[in-house]
Order: sequence, then C-alpha cells, then structure tokens
Amino acid sequence: YIEETEPMGTGGALVIHKDRILDHADCVLILHADVCSSFPLLDLLRFHVEHNADCTIMTTTVDPNSSHNFGCLVPDNQTNELIHYTERPLTYVNNYINCGIYAFSPNMFARLVTAKNESRNTHVNADVHNRLNLPKGTKDYLSLERDVFRVLAGKKAIYLFKLNPAKDFWDQIKTPA
Repeated sequence: YIEETEPMGTGGALVIHKDRILDHADCVLILHADVCSSFPLLDLLRFHVEHNADCTIMTTTVDPNSSHNFGCLVPDNQTNELIHYTERPLTYVNNYINCGIYAFSPNMFARLVTAKNESRNTHVNADVHNRLNLPKGTKDYLSLERDVFRVLAGKKAIYLFKLNPAKDFWDQIKTPA
C-alpha cells in the first residue's frame, strides 16, 4: 500500500502515482473507502467504455432535503454528461449525488495533472488549504471534487452512471460532514 505522509486530497496521490497505476491498466476503478454499495462495477465499466468517457462517476439520488450533505451533480438527461458539479452546496442544486465510485481512462490522469497545476494558486484551493490547516507548501494536494469535477463539468469529459434503485443500493458508512 501507499502511505500518505501529508494530506493530498482525493486526487493528489493519483497524480503522484499515475505512471505506476497506468502501467497496469487501461481503465482504473477508484472507490472511496467510506461507502457501502451493491457495486455494479461491470455495468459501470460497460457504460464508461460505451460513452468513451475520460471519467465516469457513479451517482444515485437522495432525499432533496439531505442532498446538500454530498457532492451534487446535474446531468444532461439526454447524454448523461455531467454539466454541473458542486460539493456540499449551501442551497438545493439537485438530488443526484456523487457516490465516490469512479472509472478513469488514461486521459483522465493527464487532466488531473493539468488540474493540479492550475489549482495551485486558485482561490478555491487556497480556501481548502486554509480550512484543512494544511501546512504551507503542501504541493501535492488535489481535490477531485473541487479542483477537477467542477472544472470539467460540461466539457464532454465526465459522464454519470446512474444506479438502478430497483436492483442497486448505495449508502455512506459515515455521517456526512
């Protein structure tokens, strides 16, 4: 396993170890460790390939009153492309939420590198650094949700795989922050 010696966010380690990861795969599945699901990973992979996506995010719906506790996604209902992303919004955006389960194509790793380079001096990244009390010079921090998904929304890079509530389930193991 890889030990994180300083906080890197949800994407920092992916950038640092991209060559090692891509040396072994044409497509990479990324799963947050704090979710429980029926994990329809074969269906997710089929969808990812069919849409020729750089990234596919598994999504489900929640009660509109609790959607603000999650990353909220707005899909194009015709194509399932992600057209808007916001992490834990202050007001209602949508009840489609990020399940923390992704499929990445190799091209997505190039996009992560670009996002990391572009996010170093942005207000959003500086604000995240301040809230997390990250030490100055924490150069490897990258948030998939804030620095990548939000920026790539509407650019035909990210598509949403919607769980089928009749046969699939998803839940967060912890209480959302």
